[in-house]
Amino acid sequence: MGLKAAHGLWEVEEIAGKVRSLRDHGRMPNGDVSGWSFNCRLDNLHAAILDLKLKQVPEWIQRRRALAALYEKHLSSVPELRLPPPPSESSAYFDVFQNYEIEAVNRDQLREYLTKNGIETLIPWGGKGVHQFPSLGLEPVQLPCTERMFEQALMLPLHCELEDEQIVYVSDMVKTFYSGRAALTGQATLRAQSGEQLTA
Repeated sequence: MGLKAAHGLWEVEEIAGKVRSLRDHGRMPNGDVSGWSFNCRLDNLHAAILDLKLKQVPEWIQRRRALAALYEKHLSSVPELRLPPPPSESSAYFDVFQNYEIEAVNRDQLREYLTKNGIETLIPWGGKGVHQFPSLGLEPVQLPCTERMFEQALMLPLHCELEDEQIVYVSDMVKTFYSGRAALTGQATLRAQSGEQLTA
């Protein structure tokens, strides 16, 4: 490949990378954010499929809420965790549980342990708040509560195809991790760190 052709290929790849970033909130493959952007990830084919599936959305939401209630049942007694408010029919707040996001002491070690046991998790936005991406120009803003939350935030598996037994397995692995670390962590808890009541 000649130098001119290689340069042309590099330009194409650079443009393609920018376009991919622009369509997904400015996010790059490494999780960093290159700048302000849009959310344009839905093509015509997927839009047509989604149009057919819209009738199932109420059923999916109920299933997600049921799985969230199962997490609440099995994890609310773990003091190292802060859970989202559980689903309630009497509350004015109605969560569809697009994600099940917790805050966890020793988040990174917990994530590694879950991965070794076949459980995929996500760290929202790579563990950074919006103000922590230099390319967005919001520095030197400091938001200590937000930053602490992102240091502990972790998304556990939750989608409507999961079986109850899988949620129980994830919960058991989380509890096993903390029961094994209790002596090493000195019983550290989010409640002790923040002085706030855990959502249970």
